[in-house]
Amino acid sequence: ADGGRLVVMVPYRYLLGIAVGLAGCLDQDPAGVPAAEGSPGDVVPAAAWLEAGEALTYRVIPEGPFSLRPSRSGVISLSGATATAVAPGTVDLDVFLPGGKRRATITVTAASPSLRQGALDQGLTEASLLGVWSADTRTVFVVGGGGTILISRDGAATWRPMDSKVKADLTAVWGTSEQDVYAVGARGAVVHYDGVRWEQVPLPTVDALLEVWGLDRDHVYIVGAGVAFAFDGSAWRSMPGASGSELWSVWGTGPNQLYASGQNGVILRWDGTRWLRMATPTDYILFGLLGFGADDVFAVGIRGTLLHYDGIRWSPVTIPSRADFFAIAATSRNDIILVGNGGAVVSYNGTAWTQAPQTASYENLRAVHFDPAGTARIVGWSGTILERGPQGWVRRLTATTLFASALGGDGALYAVGLGSTVLRRRGAVVTPVPVPVRRDLYGVARAADGYLYIVGDSGTVLRSADGSNWRVEATPSSALLRSIWADPTDRNAIFVVGDRGTILRRTGGGWQAMPSPTTGFLRHVFGVGSRDVFAVGDSGQVLRYEGRAWVRMETPVSQRLRGVWGLAPNNLIAVGEGGVAIRFDGHRWYSLTTGTDKELRAVFGTGPTAVYAVGQDGVVLRFSGGSWRTVVVTSPAFLVALSAATAGGLVAVGTNQTFLELNPP
Repeated sequence: ADGGRLVVMVPYRYLLGIAVGLAGCLDQDPAGVPAAEGSPGDVVPAAAWLEAGEALTYRVIPEGPFSLRPSRSGVISLSGATATAVAPGTVDLDVFLPGGKRRATITVTAASPSLRQGALDQGLTEASLLGVWSADTRTVFVVGGGGTILISRDGAATWRPMDSKVKADLTAVWGTSEQDVYAVGARGAVVHYDGVRWEQVPLPTVDALLEVWGLDRDHVYIVGAGVAFAFDGSAWRSMPGASGSELWSVWGTGPNQLYASGQNGVILRWDGTRWLRMATPTDYILFGLLGFGADDVFAVGIRGTLLHYDGIRWSPVTIPSRADFFAIAATSRNDIILVGNGGAVVSYNGTAWTQAPQTASYENLRAVHFDPAGTARIVGWSGTILERGPQGWVRRLTATTLFASALGGDGALYAVGLGSTVLRRRGAVVTPVPVPVRRDLYGVARAADGYLYIVGDSGTVLRSADGSNWRVEATPSSALLRSIWADPTDRNAIFVVGDRGTILRRTGGGWQAMPSPTTGFLRHVFGVGSRDVFAVGDSGQVLRYEGRAWVRMETPVSQRLRGVWGLAPNNLIAVGEGGVAIRFDGHRWYSLTTGTDKELRAVFGTGPTAVYAVGQDGVVLRFSGGSWRTVVVTSPAFLVALSAATAGGLVAVGTNQTFLELNPP
């Protein structure tokens, strides 16, 4: 002790971030080199909030002796350079250095229990669904990524997963009855369902099998990457002539009249002994085949390609779409459906091809099938299942990735995600909301003008007064817009950030581009006021706007930063990849130890010592001012965003259409 002050030595150190390759970055600034934390004679942190019972260790830069003296007693206790919070209150700390004095401030809050897991709502599967087949009007099979097989026994009202016995992606499913169903997929995978269980069927190949189809239980055909097989009711045999052709579809009128289509515009015909190549007018891949006779066959593929075979030659057919189409199905010559990327559905009524005005999903659609009663079902990415009903297409199932959520003026939670997804959640009821764009959507916020705003890919901004009727707003950018923040008190302070350093602001009723000091990807934006806004992004970048211009701030990390949140200009936290977390104390950003190497995607709080971060594998952490602690939850989803909910809680959203409530105990 020296004159009543405790003197401590703190090791001199600079915390340097680790330079890492940033996979998936679209643009990088070269100036992502970490900076040394602080300047000579600084105390870290200069301002802090600490929950009662928590401890915080101070340090000075550069290394040297210093002493601490609180302005009053009873709020904290000191042991060396460590302050332990004792009772609520604010205390100034005089920090005595050989070259002078600095001052730090610490505010102690009352201890409070952590939020706990409340309701957990999530989709059945987030796998890409690649095949669908209906055994009858009530029994439907769906297959997809990672060996996924789903079954519905009530006409697609409810679904349950099945044990497929394989982990390979399953690309197609077909059968003759509920007791005789085949599914095929990657690495030569073939499984058969006998009405009780799925069992593997050995075939002499490890090549990808891409389609299964048959005439009856004694005539079943499988095609794939340079291979084709036929089942005669007792054994499988190889079909000569498929070598060198990646085949995606097979269809026919009889055992000696089969067609297969695939890569590079290839169409093969089976003549009973071998596959023979046919002349076609395209080099585009053909994913789907369907016919009504040997002289009436359709093949569909990418870039709006549709071919028709009249028994003599294949000819192109003009349709009102340039989408990539993956499948074709029909009940008759007067009811044909094509499905493809971006929710594209084109139908034929016997007279004309038309683009179906469906808004149920803009996910990539991969397969379509009619049940015996003529009900059409489509499957696609993100666990999507659509059904055509009397009022048009409806979504039966989906599990898209959600990227952001916000409370609307009506008290409902609005979440946005891939495939133009907008969901309205009231209690446990989730309702899809149609929007007038086909874009991935990444951010949502409610502004001081009472409107909800959504941002997304290709410069997309949507605006709605009621959460139901949305209109597109013109913006001066075509970049991917990743995040939006709106000052709740200033209708002219709505900020958006995104790819290529894009920064937009809505003021005076329109959007304007703001000069940006970076070309890197900005991932998130948050403000503590209209003249104190922060944006974070790749290479450890942090930008700050204080009413005049955006400027770059020095940070101690080089990792990609994913989220930022705070309550005051001297109390902000940013999180990112590898479990990185940094805090701004009003003078500098400094590193925090989170105790995890999982990617942290979002940060939000209910108070200065109740700050939560969420991310990879369902990780949830709480920061109480001194340390991070794990909050136990049961969701394995990748939690992508965190926002305020009702009754003082928070809600996290993420993959598999997850809604995870964090509620006060």
